[in-house]
Amino acid sequence: MFICRIFRTFVRVQEIFEGISKDARIGKRLGRLSDAMVEKNSSVINFCCQSASERVAAYRLMNNSRLVMEDMVSSLSSACARGCEGLSHVLCIQDTTEIVFSHEGRLSLEDKDLGYGTSEKEHYCIFAHPCMVVDADSRMPVGFSHQKIWSRDRADARKKKQKRGSLKLDQKESYRWVEAAVKSAAALPSGVRKTMVSDRESDIYSAMSMTLASGCDFLIRSVHDRPVDCDVEGGGKVLGEYMQGQPVALEYSLELRGHKGRQSRTAKMTLRFAKVTFRKNDKCLDDVPESLTCYCVYAVEDPSTVPAGEEPIEWRLLTSHVVETAEQAVECVEWYKCRWFIEELFRVCKSEGFRIESVQLESGAAIKKLIVLTMYAALRCVTLKRAYDEQDEAVPASRMFDGDEQELLSLEMERLHQKSPKAMDGNNPFRENSLPWAAWIIARLGGWSGHVKAHGRPGYITMKRGLDRFNQHLEIITFTKARDVYKE
Repeated sequence: MFICRIFRTFVRVQEIFEGISKDARIGKRLGRLSDAMVEKNSSVINFCCQSASERVAAYRLMNNSRLVMEDMVSSLSSACARGCEGLSHVLCIQDTTEIVFSHEGRLSLEDKDLGYGTSEKEHYCIFAHPCMVVDADSRMPVGFSHQKIWSRDRADARKKKQKRGSLKLDQKESYRWVEAAVKSAAALPSGVRKTMVSDRESDIYSAMSMTLASGCDFLIRSVHDRPVDCDVEGGGKVLGEYMQGQPVALEYSLELRGHKGRQSRTAKMTLRFAKVTFRKNDKCLDDVPESLTCYCVYAVEDPSTVPAGEEPIEWRLLTSHVVETAEQAVECVEWYKCRWFIEELFRVCKSEGFRIESVQLESGAAIKKLIVLTMYAALRCVTLKRAYDEQDEAVPASRMFDGDEQELLSLEMERLHQKSPKAMDGNNPFRENSLPWAAWIIARLGGWSGHVKAHGRPGYITMKRGLDRFNQHLEIITFTKARDVYKE
């Protein structure tokens, strides 16, 4: 028996996938499987399905030819569009993750839906490129405007590698940065401003031009030191040199989290900004404009706060938004910091979260469909973490939890308070029945102490563990109520 545990932040899963196939049962079964994944916080079917019949049904569903991955992506995109109604500006954060599978005994080299990874030693890989939509004002996730899931053709891999330099953008994998903008612009309401946020890999002249042509703004981290088309004595300068010559507009402090060898610290930052114009080169597509004018925001860390052995933080951001004041420049930096959300989404999907790389499906096509479901399921953990970090008590708990779940949250809070009525960890600091209040409880269930100064804020994996325990308690209550009704 599947128990309905779905995202109240978004639209009910059954409604999202309604009409996804000519067979109405496909949408309902897909909704039930997604419910079970959220309940168990796992993509592994053998774990999230309790009985043998449920597992068999789930495997058959993923391998059903009438369930098409592109239809699933389209349904989630439509749900995201409904969630954007009434918003003024959204950030469309995009990035790529590589998902590597190692269970060779189950997979086949003949499967066209699996291919080489970054290394040709990795034979069973799939790439995922989601576009995660976040409200620019509240910093709360809304959904996915687009997802591209693909694998590399083994037969063509070496040929493409050899002639990669001669290919145009629309013939490369890099075209995914443009495709996400085009698809997002078509899917989301026209009255909502859309800004594509991405990292250095998307620093492509044609991609920026085509993003603007699609109706979206862009905010990317620059990696190429392009010549700047400007009138200066001695000729033009490259972007890095040009920005270093601009006056400092602001000095401010930036809290940095430790990550991949970087220490947590309060960095002293200097901020510069300027309007810049670039010219297209021979590698650009023929139909893009000859020049592109945008703004550059240059944020660099002062050497005095850089730990020994580390490089200073240096962000050179290109954006189509007008940046004429220090406040506008800081706002762009804050928007770019939201790109970290999608990195955390990938982390939750993988080893410490939903364990997508441990799935036991034998078909690449079925795995791709499960990846789409997993990305959607992992958003719940990300949303709860954001609810706590933003601490916006105006957001009600009902955005994510239904009546029975809110009742259980109150019981969990009462238990925590009775356990230590005089201690800090027994007193929720947020307004009752707000989403931050609910996130605090879930974090406590996940093993967080409640002491921010001593142990920091709860992380995404802590939220996932808390949801695991919360859903276990909810399952017991649901079973007990069903048993009592049956007895009557």
